[in-house]
Amino acid sequence: HIARWDGSAWHALGEGVGGNVSAIVVSGSDVYVGGDFTTAGGLPANRIARWDGSAWNALGEGVNEAVDTVEVNGSDVFVGGNFTAAGGLPASRIARWDGNTWNALGDANSLDGSVHALAASGDQIYVGGGFTAAGEVLANHIARWDGSAWYALGEGVNDAVHAIAVSGNDVDGGGDFTMAGGALASYIARWDGSAWHALGEGVGGSVSAIAVIGSEVYAGGSFTNAGGLTVNHIARWDGSAWHALGEGVGGSVSAIAVSGSDVYVGGYFTMAGGSPANNIARWDGSAWQTLGQGVCGIRWEGVSAIAISGSDVYVGGSFI
Repeated sequence: HIARWDGSAWHALGEGVGGNVSAIVVSGSDVYVGGDFTTAGGLPANRIARWDGSAWNALGEGVNEAVDTVEVNGSDVFVGGNFTAAGGLPASRIARWDGNTWNALGDANSLDGSVHALAASGDQIYVGGGFTAAGEVLANHIARWDGSAWYALGEGVNDAVHAIAVSGNDVDGGGDFTMAGGALASYIARWDGSAWHALGEGVGGSVSAIAVIGSEVYAGGSFTNAGGLTVNHIARWDGSAWHALGEGVGGSVSAIAVSGSDVYVGGYFTMAGGSPANNIARWDGSAWQTLGQGVCGIRWEGVSAIAISGSDVYVGGSFI
């Protein structure tokens, strides 16, 4: 369920984890992994674990249901999902590990629905999901935590948020929604700190992954068009128009990570740019490239998470 690509070959991370991986974050030499597992390296680890380069480590007692998203901010590790307890204490869908103990964010029952996406900017944590309230604040599917209180992002959006990326003052969100701030916004929108904006005509279906590099936004999901163009599950917004990445990929995209001019894309597909590619591929700016034989298993498998550290690409999902 997790592997490392070093640019030429795949490597296991010890014995891996005992179930599907939904999120990966790299912080220094540590790799944090969240998902729907209860063991890591053969040892108990409830839905969240840390690989230190040679061994797996639990984060206390972990959480009591699947983790969908993980974010590291300084010495804190934030996790989101549909759980109701962290470290054996009440924590509604989001919790913070401070290196020693688990902590709720404000009221232990602060979020009334699942969390699918987290992004940090300074001391601010942006949270997206299926909720409509954060603390006592009406926050339609997206909210901000400043370390002590919850805040809405205007009127929010009208359906679940599955991906968030922050760049400067801009917060890009993607998901199942078709309106943001009360105006039309097809599955992706930008909050500039005071108002919501559509990204052109948006895309033609749900967005599951977003990555921002400079002024460019990469979006992936279940759509096949963006701004009226055929894009096949992955597209690039340059600030004024949408662009295809060649022929795109042959199935849904669940994860995107950008490193320099390389865009790594993972999901549930067997083709990229018209050539075989098992669930992960790299766009080099002009063409699609495979990562060896990709990832696979004995049943329907795919990639749900990608994180990059130097020349290493960490990939997680349902593969074996």
